Amino acid sequence: MSLPPRVRPSSDLADRSFATLTLRERLPVILTRIISMLSARGAPANEASKALLAEMVALKYDLWHNKPMLPVADDLHDAAKWRAYFAAALEAEAQNGGASAESKSAACWSSLDMLYSEGYLYRRIRSSCLVTEGLLALTPLPNPEPTTTSASHGDDGKPLALPLNLDDVFESDKRTAFAAAQSSILALSSLLTSSLEDLQQPVRRAELLTQQFMQMLEFSLWGNKTDLSLHPSATNKEELLKELQSSELSQLNALRPAILANAASEIWAHIQLLDQQLAPESCVRFDFVLDNAGYELFTDLILAEWLTSAPLFASGRKVDVYFHVKDYGWYVSDVTKRDFHWMVNQLACSTEPVVHALGRRWRDVRLGDATAAGQGKWHIVEHEYWTLPGDYHELPTLASDLYATLQQSNLLIFKGDLNYRRLIGDRLWIPTTPFSTALHTFHPAPLCTLRTLKAEVVAGLAPGVAKRTAEQDAAWLSNGRWALISFDK
Repeated sequence: MSLPPRVRPSSDLADRSFATLTLRERLPVILTRIISMLSARGAPANEASKALLAEMVALKYDLWHNKPMLPVADDLHDAAKWRAYFAAALEAEAQNGGASAESKSAACWSSLDMLYSEGYLYRRIRSSCLVTEGLLALTPLPNPEPTTTSASHGDDGKPLALPLNLDDVFESDKRTAFAAAQSSILALSSLLTSSLEDLQQPVRRAELLTQQFMQMLEFSLWGNKTDLSLHPSATNKEELLKELQSSELSQLNALRPAILANAASEIWAHIQLLDQQLAPESCVRFDFVLDNAGYELFTDLILAEWLTSAPLFASGRKVDVYFHVKDYGWYVSDVTKRDFHWMVNQLACSTEPVVHALGRRWRDVRLGDATAAGQGKWHIVEHEYWTLPGDYHELPTLASDLYATLQQSNLLIFKGDLNYRRLIGDRLWIPTTPFSTALHTFHPAPLCTLRTLKAEVVAGLAPGVAKRTAEQDAAWLSNGRWALISFDK
Protein backbone atom coordinates (compact mmCIF):
# COMPACT_ATOMS: atom_id res chain seq x y z
CA MET A 1 0.00 0.00 0.00
CA SER A 2 1.27 3.43 -0.91
CA LEU A 3 1.45 5.59 2.21
CA PRO A 4 0.85 9.35 2.32
CA PRO A 5 3.71 11.60 3.46
CA ARG A 6 4.45 12.22 7.12
CA VAL A 7 3.94 15.62 8.71
CA ARG A 8 7.03 17.78 8.33
CA PRO A 9 7.64 21.44 9.25
CA SER A 10 8.81 23.95 6.67
CA SER A 11 11.67 26.44 6.62
CA ASP A 12 9.44 28.79 4.61
CA LEU A 13 8.66 31.79 6.84
CA ALA A 14 5.29 32.18 5.10
CA ASP A 15 4.19 28.68 6.10
CA ARG A 16 1.57 28.76 8.89
CA SER A 17 0.99 25.04 9.30
CA PHE A 18 0.70 23.75 12.85
CA ALA A 19 3.91 21.73 12.51
CA THR A 20 5.89 24.77 11.37
CA LEU A 21 4.40 26.99 14.07
CA THR A 22 5.22 24.34 16.66
CA LEU A 23 8.86 24.33 15.61
CA ARG A 24 9.11 28.08 15.19
CA GLU A 25 6.98 29.31 18.11
CA ARG A 26 5.71 26.73 20.62
CA LEU A 27 8.93 24.80 21.20
CA PRO A 28 11.12 27.92 21.65
CA VAL A 29 8.62 29.19 24.23
CA ILE A 30 8.84 25.88 26.08
CA LEU A 31 12.63 26.20 26.19
CA THR A 32 12.30 29.79 27.38
CA ARG A 33 10.18 28.56 30.29
CA ILE A 34 12.83 26.00 31.22
CA ILE A 35 15.55 28.66 31.10
CA SER A 36 13.49 30.92 33.35
CA MET A 37 12.76 28.02 35.69
CA LEU A 38 16.44 27.12 35.99
CA SER A 39 17.35 30.74 36.68
CA ALA A 40 14.66 31.06 39.35
CA ARG A 41 15.91 27.93 41.08
CA GLY A 42 19.45 29.14 41.41
CA ALA A 43 21.00 27.64 38.27
CA PRO A 44 24.01 30.02 38.38
CA ALA A 45 24.97 28.49 41.76
CA ASN A 46 27.91 26.47 40.42
CA GLU A 47 29.78 25.81 37.20
CA ALA A 48 27.80 22.69 36.33
CA SER A 49 24.52 24.53 36.82
CA LYS A 50 25.75 27.33 34.60
CA ALA A 51 26.65 24.76 31.97
CA LEU A 52 23.13 23.31 32.02
CA LEU A 53 21.61 26.75 31.64
CA ALA A 54 23.99 27.48 28.77
CA GLU A 55 22.98 24.22 27.05
CA MET A 56 19.32 25.18 27.18
CA VAL A 57 20.11 28.61 25.74
CA ALA A 58 22.18 27.02 22.96
CA LEU A 59 19.44 24.49 22.22
CA LYS A 60 16.90 27.28 21.87
CA TYR A 61 19.27 29.19 19.55
CA ASP A 62 19.79 26.14 17.33
CA LEU A 63 16.06 25.49 17.16
CA TRP A 64 15.16 29.11 16.48
CA HIS A 65 17.76 29.41 13.69
CA ASN A 66 17.03 25.97 12.21
CA LYS A 67 20.60 24.79 12.78
CA PRO A 68 21.76 21.24 12.06
CA MET A 69 20.57 18.55 14.45
CA LEU A 70 23.19 16.14 15.72
CA PRO A 71 22.87 12.54 16.88
CA VAL A 72 22.19 11.96 20.58
CA ALA A 73 25.65 11.86 22.09
CA ASP A 74 25.11 10.49 25.63
CA ASP A 75 25.19 6.87 26.79
CA LEU A 76 21.75 6.63 28.42
CA HIS A 77 19.87 3.36 27.99
CA ASP A 78 17.95 4.51 24.89
CA ALA A 79 20.78 6.44 23.18
CA ALA A 80 21.63 3.74 20.62
CA LYS A 81 17.99 3.58 19.52
CA TRP A 82 17.82 7.35 19.11
CA ARG A 83 20.98 7.27 16.99
CA ALA A 84 19.48 4.50 14.87
CA TYR A 85 16.31 6.57 14.31
CA PHE A 86 18.46 9.56 13.38
CA ALA A 87 20.49 7.58 10.86
CA ALA A 88 17.34 6.16 9.30
CA ALA A 89 15.76 9.62 9.10
CA LEU A 90 18.83 11.02 7.36
CA GLU A 91 18.92 8.13 4.92
CA ALA A 92 15.25 8.66 4.06
CA GLU A 93 15.88 12.39 3.62
CA ALA A 94 18.77 11.70 1.25
CA GLN A 95 16.66 9.29 -0.81
CA ASN A 96 13.95 11.94 -1.06
CA GLY A 97 16.39 14.44 -2.46
CA GLY A 98 16.97 16.33 0.77
CA ALA A 99 20.22 15.89 2.68
CA SER A 100 23.13 15.09 0.41
CA ALA A 101 25.14 11.92 0.77
CA GLU A 102 28.02 14.03 2.09
CA SER A 103 25.91 15.51 4.92
CA LYS A 104 24.47 12.37 6.39
CA SER A 105 25.71 13.26 9.90
CA ALA A 106 23.36 16.23 10.38
CA ALA A 107 20.07 17.71 9.24
CA CYS A 108 18.24 20.93 10.00
CA TRP A 109 15.29 20.91 12.41
CA SER A 110 12.81 21.61 9.62
CA SER A 111 14.09 18.89 7.30
CA LEU A 112 13.07 15.79 9.28
CA ASP A 113 9.67 14.34 10.16
CA MET A 114 7.86 16.14 12.95
CA LEU A 115 7.64 13.07 15.16
CA TYR A 116 11.43 12.94 15.24
CA SER A 117 12.14 16.68 15.49
CA GLU A 118 9.69 17.31 18.30
CA GLY A 119 10.68 14.21 20.27
CA TYR A 120 14.37 15.03 19.75
CA LEU A 121 13.89 18.31 21.64
CA TYR A 122 12.59 16.57 24.76
CA ARG A 123 15.29 13.89 24.53
CA ARG A 124 17.97 16.62 24.32
CA ILE A 125 16.50 18.29 27.41
CA ARG A 126 16.72 15.00 29.29
CA SER A 127 20.26 14.41 28.11
CA SER A 128 21.40 17.86 29.19
CA CYS A 129 19.84 17.48 32.62
CA LEU A 130 21.19 14.03 33.43
CA VAL A 131 24.62 14.21 31.87
CA THR A 132 25.63 17.53 33.40
CA GLU A 133 27.57 16.80 36.60
CA GLY A 134 27.59 18.53 39.96
CA LEU A 135 23.99 19.75 40.04
CA LEU A 136 23.96 19.98 43.82
CA ALA A 137 21.73 23.04 43.85
CA LEU A 138 19.16 21.25 41.68
CA THR A 139 18.91 17.92 43.50
CA PRO A 140 15.32 16.62 43.39
CA LEU A 141 13.30 15.95 46.52
CA PRO A 142 11.71 12.48 46.95
CA ASN A 143 8.24 14.05 47.33
CA PRO A 144 8.27 17.71 46.31
CA GLU A 145 5.69 19.87 48.04
CA PRO A 146 4.47 23.32 46.95
CA THR A 147 6.74 26.03 48.35
CA THR A 148 5.15 29.05 49.97
CA THR A 149 6.25 32.53 49.00
CA SER A 150 7.78 33.15 52.42
CA ALA A 151 9.91 30.01 52.15
CA SER A 152 11.17 30.73 48.64
CA HIS A 153 13.62 33.49 49.64
CA GLY A 154 16.57 33.56 51.98
CA ASP A 155 17.42 36.11 54.66
CA ASP A 156 19.14 38.25 52.04
CA GLY A 157 15.92 38.44 50.01
CA LYS A 158 17.37 36.46 47.10
CA PRO A 159 15.54 33.44 45.63
CA LEU A 160 16.58 30.11 47.09
CA ALA A 161 17.79 27.24 44.89
CA LEU A 162 14.49 25.35 44.93
CA PRO A 163 14.57 21.58 44.29
CA LEU A 164 13.99 20.52 40.71
CA ASN A 165 13.24 17.04 39.41
CA LEU A 166 15.89 16.52 36.75
CA ASP A 167 13.96 13.57 35.34
CA ASP A 168 11.08 15.93 34.63
CA VAL A 169 11.75 19.66 34.46
CA PHE A 170 8.05 20.23 33.71
CA GLU A 171 6.89 18.78 37.01
CA SER A 172 6.02 22.12 38.62
CA ASP A 173 3.76 23.02 35.67
CA LYS A 174 1.88 19.77 36.14
CA ARG A 175 1.45 20.47 39.86
CA THR A 176 0.01 23.89 38.97
CA ALA A 177 -2.43 22.26 36.54
CA PHE A 178 -3.62 19.90 39.25
CA ALA A 179 -4.12 22.76 41.71
CA ALA A 180 -6.26 24.59 39.16
CA ALA A 181 -8.57 21.59 38.81
CA GLN A 182 -9.87 21.21 42.37
CA SER A 183 -13.44 22.37 41.78
CA SER A 184 -13.74 20.14 38.70
CA ILE A 185 -12.23 17.20 40.60
CA LEU A 186 -14.81 17.61 43.36
CA ALA A 187 -17.69 17.82 40.89
CA LEU A 188 -16.61 14.75 38.93
CA SER A 189 -15.86 12.75 42.11
CA SER A 190 -19.39 13.45 43.32
CA LEU A 191 -20.87 12.48 39.96
CA LEU A 192 -18.98 9.17 39.86
CA THR A 193 -19.96 8.30 43.43
CA SER A 194 -23.65 9.00 42.86
CA SER A 195 -23.58 7.16 39.51
CA LEU A 196 -22.17 3.99 41.08
CA GLU A 197 -24.74 4.22 43.87
CA ASP A 198 -27.53 4.40 41.27
CA LEU A 199 -26.28 1.12 39.80
CA GLN A 200 -26.85 -0.73 43.06
CA GLN A 201 -30.57 -0.92 42.23
CA PRO A 202 -31.56 -3.35 39.45
CA VAL A 203 -34.26 -1.02 38.13
CA ARG A 204 -33.14 0.52 34.82
CA ARG A 205 -29.61 -0.83 35.39
CA ALA A 206 -28.99 -1.77 31.75
CA GLU A 207 -30.10 1.67 30.62
CA LEU A 208 -28.03 3.39 33.29
CA LEU A 209 -24.92 1.38 32.44
CA THR A 210 -25.07 2.50 28.82
CA GLN A 211 -25.76 6.11 29.76
CA GLN A 212 -23.02 6.27 32.38
CA PHE A 213 -20.42 4.62 30.15
CA MET A 214 -20.98 7.27 27.49
CA GLN A 215 -20.65 10.01 30.10
CA MET A 216 -17.46 8.69 31.68
CA LEU A 217 -15.91 8.07 28.26
CA GLU A 218 -16.67 11.64 27.17
CA PHE A 219 -15.27 13.13 30.38
CA SER A 220 -12.04 11.27 29.67
CA LEU A 221 -12.12 12.47 26.06
CA TRP A 222 -12.57 16.15 26.92
CA GLY A 223 -10.01 15.92 29.69
CA ASN A 224 -7.54 15.83 26.81
CA LYS A 225 -8.16 19.52 26.14
CA THR A 226 -5.91 20.37 29.11
CA ASP A 227 -2.60 19.95 27.29
CA LEU A 228 0.12 22.28 28.63
CA SER A 229 2.30 21.93 25.53
CA LEU A 230 -0.48 23.45 23.41
CA HIS A 231 -0.50 26.66 25.47
CA PRO A 232 3.15 27.27 26.43
CA SER A 233 2.89 31.07 26.33
CA ALA A 234 -0.35 31.45 28.34
CA THR A 235 0.21 34.13 30.99
CA ASN A 236 -2.48 32.89 33.38
CA LYS A 237 -2.37 29.12 33.15
CA GLU A 238 -4.67 28.52 36.12
CA GLU A 239 -7.55 30.47 34.55
CA LEU A 240 -6.93 28.87 31.16
CA LEU A 241 -6.98 25.37 32.63
CA LYS A 242 -10.22 26.06 34.46
CA GLU A 243 -11.81 27.09 31.16
CA LEU A 244 -10.65 23.86 29.52
CA GLN A 245 -12.04 21.50 32.19
CA SER A 246 -15.38 19.81 31.71
CA SER A 247 -16.97 18.35 34.84
CA GLU A 248 -20.73 18.87 34.37
CA LEU A 249 -23.18 16.77 32.35
CA SER A 250 -24.52 19.93 30.73
CA GLN A 251 -21.05 20.60 29.36
CA LEU A 252 -20.96 17.15 27.77
CA ASN A 253 -24.24 17.82 26.00
CA ALA A 254 -22.92 21.10 24.63
CA LEU A 255 -19.65 19.53 23.47
CA ARG A 256 -21.07 16.41 21.84
CA PRO A 257 -21.63 17.99 18.39
CA ALA A 258 -17.87 18.66 18.29
CA ILE A 259 -17.10 14.93 18.28
CA LEU A 260 -16.50 14.50 14.56
CA ALA A 261 -16.35 10.70 14.61
CA ASN A 262 -17.95 8.94 17.55
CA ALA A 263 -17.48 5.18 17.94
CA ALA A 264 -18.58 5.13 21.60
CA SER A 265 -21.50 2.80 20.87
CA GLU A 266 -19.20 0.33 19.11
CA ILE A 267 -16.79 0.37 22.05
CA TRP A 268 -19.65 -0.25 24.50
CA ALA A 269 -20.98 -3.11 22.39
CA HIS A 270 -17.50 -4.67 22.42
CA ILE A 271 -17.27 -4.43 26.22
CA GLN A 272 -20.71 -5.97 26.68
CA LEU A 273 -19.71 -9.04 24.65
CA LEU A 274 -16.59 -9.75 26.70
CA ASP A 275 -18.47 -11.75 29.33
CA GLN A 276 -19.57 -14.23 26.68
CA GLN A 277 -16.19 -14.40 24.93
CA LEU A 278 -13.85 -14.98 27.88
CA ALA A 279 -13.24 -18.13 29.89
CA PRO A 280 -15.19 -18.19 33.18
CA GLU A 281 -12.09 -17.78 35.36
CA SER A 282 -10.61 -14.92 33.32
CA CYS A 283 -10.61 -11.33 34.44
CA VAL A 284 -11.21 -8.48 32.00
CA ARG A 285 -8.20 -6.32 31.24
CA PHE A 286 -8.32 -2.70 30.09
CA ASP A 287 -5.17 -0.75 29.18
CA PHE A 288 -4.84 3.03 29.15
CA VAL A 289 -1.95 4.51 27.18
CA LEU A 290 -1.96 7.80 29.04
CA ASP A 291 -1.34 11.33 27.83
CA ASN A 292 -1.50 14.35 30.17
CA ALA A 293 -1.10 14.59 33.93
CA GLY A 294 -3.34 16.80 36.06
CA TYR A 295 -7.04 16.96 35.29
CA GLU A 296 -6.86 14.67 32.24
CA LEU A 297 -5.27 11.92 34.31
CA PHE A 298 -8.02 12.38 36.89
CA THR A 299 -10.72 11.94 34.23
CA ASP A 300 -8.93 8.80 33.04
CA LEU A 301 -8.97 7.40 36.57
CA ILE A 302 -12.67 8.25 36.85
CA LEU A 303 -13.33 6.18 33.71
CA ALA A 304 -11.08 3.40 35.02
CA GLU A 305 -12.85 3.36 38.39
CA TRP A 306 -16.23 3.16 36.70
CA LEU A 307 -15.02 0.26 34.53
CA THR A 308 -13.62 -1.46 37.60
CA SER A 309 -16.58 -0.90 39.96
CA ALA A 310 -19.68 -0.89 37.78
CA PRO A 311 -21.57 -4.21 37.50
CA LEU A 312 -20.65 -4.66 33.84
CA PHE A 313 -20.74 -8.44 33.72
CA ALA A 314 -23.43 -10.86 34.86
CA SER A 315 -20.71 -13.31 35.88
CA GLY A 316 -19.28 -10.73 38.29
CA ARG A 317 -15.83 -11.19 36.78
CA LYS A 318 -13.04 -8.93 38.05
CA VAL A 319 -11.62 -6.05 36.00
CA ASP A 320 -7.92 -5.15 36.09
CA VAL A 321 -6.53 -1.95 34.57
CA TYR A 322 -3.02 -1.27 33.29
CA PHE A 323 -1.80 2.31 32.90
CA HIS A 324 1.11 2.92 30.51
CA VAL A 325 3.18 5.98 31.44
CA LYS A 326 6.32 7.78 30.27
CA ASP A 327 9.59 7.07 32.07
CA TYR A 328 10.65 10.74 32.12
CA GLY A 329 9.25 14.22 31.43
CA TRP A 330 7.90 14.24 27.86
CA TYR A 331 5.92 16.77 25.80
CA VAL A 332 5.59 18.98 28.92
CA SER A 333 2.55 17.43 30.58
CA ASP A 334 2.72 13.68 29.88
CA VAL A 335 2.15 11.35 32.83
CA THR A 336 5.08 9.68 34.60
CA LYS A 337 4.80 7.09 37.37
CA ARG A 338 5.84 9.78 39.82
CA ASP A 339 2.98 12.04 38.59
CA PHE A 340 0.50 9.21 38.98
CA HIS A 341 1.43 8.36 42.57
CA TRP A 342 1.72 12.03 43.52
CA MET A 343 -1.80 12.81 42.33
CA VAL A 344 -3.36 9.78 44.01
CA ASN A 345 -1.64 10.74 47.28
CA GLN A 346 -2.92 14.31 46.95
CA LEU A 347 -6.47 13.03 46.44
CA ALA A 348 -6.16 10.71 49.43
CA CYS A 349 -5.21 13.72 51.58
CA SER A 350 -8.10 15.88 50.37
CA THR A 351 -10.35 17.54 52.94
CA GLU A 352 -13.36 16.88 50.68
CA PRO A 353 -14.86 13.56 51.88
CA VAL A 354 -15.89 12.29 48.45
CA VAL A 355 -12.46 13.08 46.93
CA HIS A 356 -10.67 11.67 49.98
CA ALA A 357 -12.62 8.40 49.71
CA LEU A 358 -11.72 7.97 46.05
CA GLY A 359 -8.05 8.75 46.69
CA ARG A 360 -7.87 6.26 49.54
CA ARG A 361 -9.52 3.56 47.44
CA TRP A 362 -7.11 4.15 44.56
CA ARG A 363 -4.03 4.31 46.77
CA ASP A 364 -4.81 1.51 49.22
CA VAL A 365 -6.95 -0.93 47.22
CA ARG A 366 -6.44 -0.39 43.50
CA LEU A 367 -2.70 0.30 43.67
CA GLY A 368 -1.93 -0.97 47.17
CA ASP A 369 -1.99 -4.21 49.12
CA ALA A 370 -5.42 -3.78 50.69
CA THR A 371 -7.98 -6.24 49.39
CA ALA A 372 -11.72 -6.14 49.02
CA ALA A 373 -14.07 -8.76 47.65
CA GLY A 374 -14.33 -8.56 43.89
CA GLN A 375 -12.13 -5.46 43.66
CA GLY A 376 -9.87 -5.28 40.62
CA LYS A 377 -6.30 -4.04 40.71
CA TRP A 378 -4.51 -1.26 38.87
CA HIS A 379 -0.97 -1.49 37.53
CA ILE A 380 1.36 1.29 36.37
CA VAL A 381 3.73 0.25 33.58
CA GLU A 382 6.74 2.06 32.12
CA HIS A 383 8.45 1.30 28.81
CA GLU A 384 11.06 3.27 26.89
CA TYR A 385 9.20 2.92 23.59
CA TRP A 386 6.66 5.53 24.67
CA THR A 387 9.49 8.10 24.61
CA LEU A 388 11.03 7.07 21.31
CA PRO A 389 10.09 8.92 18.09
CA GLY A 390 8.77 6.08 15.94
CA ASP A 391 5.18 5.31 15.06
CA TYR A 392 3.35 2.33 16.49
CA HIS A 393 3.27 0.03 13.49
CA GLU A 394 7.01 -0.52 14.16
CA LEU A 395 6.31 -1.68 17.71
CA PRO A 396 6.18 -5.46 17.01
CA THR A 397 9.73 -5.28 15.65
CA LEU A 398 11.33 -2.64 17.87
CA ALA A 399 9.60 -3.45 21.17
CA SER A 400 8.25 -6.98 20.89
CA ASP A 401 7.99 -7.28 24.68
CA LEU A 402 5.67 -4.28 24.89
CA TYR A 403 3.64 -5.50 21.91
CA ALA A 404 3.18 -8.87 23.62
CA THR A 405 1.95 -7.08 26.74
CA LEU A 406 -0.58 -5.06 24.76
CA GLN A 407 -1.84 -8.23 23.08
CA GLN A 408 -3.10 -9.42 26.47
CA SER A 409 -5.59 -6.56 26.71
CA ASN A 410 -9.31 -6.79 26.03
CA LEU A 411 -9.39 -3.10 25.11
CA LEU A 412 -6.55 -0.62 24.55
CA ILE A 413 -7.52 3.01 25.23
CA PHE A 414 -5.05 5.41 23.61
CA LYS A 415 -5.35 8.92 25.00
CA GLY A 416 -4.51 12.17 23.31
CA ASP A 417 -3.04 13.68 20.23
CA LEU A 418 0.51 12.32 20.23
CA ASN A 419 -0.67 8.74 20.67
CA TYR A 420 -3.11 9.26 17.80
CA ARG A 421 -0.36 10.69 15.59
CA ARG A 422 1.87 7.71 16.31
CA LEU A 423 -0.97 5.26 15.71
CA ILE A 424 -1.57 6.56 12.17
CA GLY A 425 2.09 7.27 11.44
CA ASP A 426 1.68 11.06 11.66
CA ARG A 427 0.76 10.86 7.99
CA LEU A 428 -1.42 13.20 5.96
CA TRP A 429 -4.20 10.73 5.28
CA ILE A 430 -7.28 11.75 3.34
CA PRO A 431 -9.75 12.43 6.20
CA THR A 432 -12.20 9.79 4.93
CA THR A 433 -9.55 7.05 5.08
CA PRO A 434 -10.88 4.31 7.40
CA PHE A 435 -9.23 4.40 10.82
CA SER A 436 -8.27 0.72 10.48
CA THR A 437 -6.44 1.48 7.21
CA ALA A 438 -4.56 4.42 8.75
CA LEU A 439 -3.34 2.15 11.57
CA HIS A 440 -1.17 0.43 8.92
CA THR A 441 -1.26 -3.12 10.34
CA PHE A 442 -0.99 -2.08 14.01
CA HIS A 443 -3.53 -4.14 15.92
CA PRO A 444 -2.27 -5.91 19.04
CA ALA A 445 -5.81 -5.99 20.47
CA PRO A 446 -9.12 -4.13 20.05
CA LEU A 447 -8.24 -0.46 20.47
CA CYS A 448 -9.85 2.93 20.68
CA THR A 449 -8.60 6.50 20.77
CA LEU A 450 -9.92 9.46 22.76
CA ARG A 451 -8.42 12.56 21.19
CA THR A 452 -9.03 16.27 20.88
CA LEU A 453 -7.48 17.49 17.63
CA LYS A 454 -4.21 19.41 18.09
CA ALA A 455 -2.30 18.42 14.96
CA GLU A 456 -3.08 18.33 11.26
CA VAL A 457 -3.62 14.60 10.84
CA VAL A 458 -6.98 12.85 10.91
CA ALA A 459 -8.66 9.74 9.56
CA GLY A 460 -11.97 7.97 9.88
CA LEU A 461 -14.28 10.90 9.11
CA ALA A 462 -17.50 10.50 7.16
CA PRO A 463 -17.65 12.21 3.75
CA GLY A 464 -18.25 15.93 4.01
CA VAL A 465 -17.36 16.26 7.71
CA ALA A 466 -13.90 17.73 7.13
CA LYS A 467 -15.22 20.27 4.61
CA ARG A 468 -18.12 21.39 6.83
CA THR A 469 -15.91 21.70 9.91
CA ALA A 470 -13.22 23.67 8.04
CA GLU A 471 -15.89 26.11 6.85
CA GLN A 472 -16.99 26.59 10.45
CA ASP A 473 -13.52 26.74 12.04
CA ALA A 474 -10.37 27.30 9.94
CA ALA A 475 -8.13 26.00 12.76
CA TRP A 476 -10.25 22.91 13.49
CA LEU A 477 -7.38 20.46 13.09
CA SER A 478 -5.17 21.98 15.77
CA ASN A 479 -7.02 24.14 18.29
CA GLY A 480 -8.28 21.33 20.55
CA ARG A 481 -11.97 22.26 20.15
CA TRP A 482 -12.90 19.21 18.09
CA ALA A 483 -12.59 15.55 19.00
CA LEU A 484 -12.58 11.95 17.84
CA ILE A 485 -13.60 8.68 19.46
CA SER A 486 -12.21 6.04 17.11
CA PHE A 487 -12.37 2.24 17.42
CA ASP A 488 -10.75 -0.69 15.65
CA LYS A 489 -12.04 -4.11 16.66
